[in-house]
Amino acid sequence: MTNQGSLRIGCLCLGLCLMFLLLCPVPATGTPDRPTLGPAHRGSGPPTVLPGARDAWWDEPPDLNGLAMTSEIISEFRYESETANDFYSSASVTILEAVWWGEYYSGGEPDVSAFNLRFYDDSDGTPGSLIAEYLESSQVDAIYIGQGIGGPIYEYHAPVSVDIGVGSYWFSVQACDHVFPPQWGRLAAGQVTGYESVSRSRFLGFPDWTASSQVFGEPLDASQRFIVTPPLPGACCFADLHCESLGDAHCRGLGGAWQGPESICDPNPCPSIPMACCFPDGHCEQLLQAACDEAGGSSGIGTSCDPNPCPQPTGACCFDGYCAVETEANCLAAGGVYQIWLTRVSNPDPKAHGLRTAVLLVDADAMQACRTGFSRATAARSVSAKRALAVHTGTDSPSPHGPRPRPPARHAA
Repeated sequence: MTNQGSLRIGCLCLGLCLMFLLLCPVPATGTPDRPTLGPAHRGSGPPTVLPGARDAWWDEPPDLNGLAMTSEIISEFRYESETANDFYSSASVTILEAVWWGEYYSGGEPDVSAFNLRFYDDSDGTPGSLIAEYLESSQVDAIYIGQGIGGPIYEYHAPVSVDIGVGSYWFSVQACDHVFPPQWGRLAAGQVTGYESVSRSRFLGFPDWTASSQVFGEPLDASQRFIVTPPLPGACCFADLHCESLGDAHCRGLGGAWQGPESICDPNPCPSIPMACCFPDGHCEQLLQAACDEAGGSSGIGTSCDPNPCPQPTGACCFDGYCAVETEANCLAAGGVYQIWLTRVSNPDPKAHGLRTAVLLVDADAMQACRTGFSRATAARSVSAKRALAVHTGTDSPSPHGPRPRPPARHAA
């Protein structure tokens, strides 16, 4: 009886333990039971951006404390996501190497051995047509960078050969099918350049390209870098009309005007390049540098008159009771009456105590209308004898018509 009683008590205890385990499961360790977009892969702390590479054609280094944007395939769960980021090319080049950074998260051990690499052209700020694709590329060098908030961070290098011209493009990297956990995502760059990155995932509810600010709650760029064939040099013209043989990007970076690949500096082509010549009245003519100087204009190397880059002259803009300094277009748009060119008004604030030290070439009656509060209609009808006036607050100014009355002080409301 003693043995049977002990056995019954033991079975009862075992049953109670099993019931407790069924009703009160062990708390989760932090690893999700399925792929997720969730916060497990969000970085923290101040940005820690890797330095750029001097030999890179395009360079967006990563923020090691940034966010990892899911871009992977996990066939066990029919999970697929893809993240792409844009870049811009200022010349026709061949991309020879693609570099990107990624981070593991959601637990598990790193196990991605191949990637899908895709290059798209741009379609109104999102990836358009596919122009190059490397599926299940295993020719990827993975370099361990350090431990991120979600897991280990790697830098990846892959050889490619993609011909592109001038324009915007998109690059996506997708980790090929791997076990879960972990998950893998593209590490965010230190800042957004151009368009923010876009992602798509039918599993997560956004099957079309969607901006990162909508997917992850903030605008982000996926980090990436491209190494290209050295661009062909060409003649680069500078403002003093000297010429150097440089690549397109280098020339533009120094403020020069690039004349195209394989153009030469001997003979010097720079003096014969028409450029925008700006005149004091704001109009623009396409002239050679010598002709522009002779005509009294000013020009800039590599500039064009379409659209007109020339600063527009300002003048006296009359409102009811005060005068402001505006261009004619701005004056008319604001409902003012534009008089004529203005050389200088040192205090155009309408709430200031009158006008101070202005040298104007305006109609005397129109200027007086500005200062004494005549209506706009009266001011518009008063353009007649134009002459130079010297207006001095608090003093009488010599005038062909005798002493000018002291203008009333205007006090701020």
